[in-house]
Amino acid sequence: MQLRKARSLLRAGLDRYLAFDLVGAEELFTQAVRTSRQAGSTATIVDADEHLYLVLRRRRRHVEAVPVLEELATGHSRLGGPGGDAASAWRNELIATLGTLDRFAEAEPLCRAAVELAAARHGTASRQAAYARVTQAWCLRHLNRWSEAAAVSRQALADLEAGSGAEAPVTGWALVGLASALLHLGEPEAAEECLLRAHGNWDRVGESALADATLSRLIDLYLAGERFAEALATSDRRRRLARGRSGAQLPGRAQQLWDLDRHAFLLRAVGREEEANRFETRAAFLRQAIESEPRPADGSGEDPEGPLFDCEPVADWAGAGTPVARAC
Repeated sequence: MQLRKARSLLRAGLDRYLAFDLVGAEELFTQAVRTSRQAGSTATIVDADEHLYLVLRRRRRHVEAVPVLEELATGHSRLGGPGGDAASAWRNELIATLGTLDRFAEAEPLCRAAVELAAARHGTASRQAAYARVTQAWCLRHLNRWSEAAAVSRQALADLEAGSGAEAPVTGWALVGLASALLHLGEPEAAEECLLRAHGNWDRVGESALADATLSRLIDLYLAGERFAEALATSDRRRRLARGRSGAQLPGRAQQLWDLDRHAFLLRAVGREEEANRFETRAAFLRQAIESEPRPADGSGEDPEGPLFDCEPVADWAGAGTPVARAC
């Protein structure tokens, strides 16, 4: 009886979703989760949880989504094992959501578990374990555990190079993460070398967004060392490259504003006052536009430092059926 009621609630929630009534869909999916728990069917519980979570994510209700994701990871671990595709996918989604909420202390043991499970299933030096280490290092950096982050990034880089080659694009994630840790550990030359390698590996295969984001970090490195002429030259290069990119490939307005402010500062630092004034004016207009008309896509765009997942839940959901995990 309870199982039939739960499935009926899921169908009704899906109808509300397809009618663009997210509030109504959330209410029905929440009832479906409660009813599924009463029925005691793990498969039905995770089915209801998946529907509820994806509506919560669309509504950017990240705090409420955390316990749903925890139940999803636990439920899929029971159904297919903790190292299975579905459990790994939803664990990754939980890690990413905790990162969005700056709850890295909670994410760190999950990252550690992801490394152990990937290593047990695929091998210690596997691509899957290396991806998990990139994400673990990302989490450790946010906890200011720089030495540990550097060690984990080095291991991930060594495994990715052994499996794919030193010039493989995928090494860029480990290289940029390692560069960030090295800079905080007082090794700017080594950090610069990592960033240049990462940029070359991504640029070589046309990964323009990641290559651009890496150049941005290189500018920050030059700024930290007061190497203003090199920072300005790199910033000019980024601006030239951006002219050939479509609007869909450009960073969000928040990142564009940061870039304008930074470019103006660099121009002023090398004595090009008139050009600096022009960029400051452009930044002022963009800042006013952002404040008067905020948009969901005003984020900073691609982050080459991570996290990096081998599998994750369906990135977008049209409501056509039950969400499933997919391999990246």
